[in-house]
Amino acid sequence: MIDEEEALEKLRSFRDSIRRLSELSQESGPRMDINEIVNAVLGGETESDRELVSLVRAAFQSSAKPMGLLEMARGILAIKKWREVWV
Repeated sequence: MIDEEEALEKLRSFRDSIRRLSELSQESGPRMDINEIVNAVLGGETESDRELVSLVRAAFQSSAKPMGLLEMARGILAIKKWREVWV
């Protein structure tokens, strides 16, 4: 179980991820690079994490419809969490 302080930190982190992704979207327009998207969501902490970028690329390519910024951020964070737990 997480405490209130940890929950607030996770919320701040998610908010920052959305802000960075939104800024990237405004700068890049509709054609954002997967590497840039992952780095924006994670704050650059995975600059050289090719495996995570590959997993995100596969997930995005398998999506039947375009994703919004919130969906992208949630998806990337979910993939990162999944990999931390199972790999």
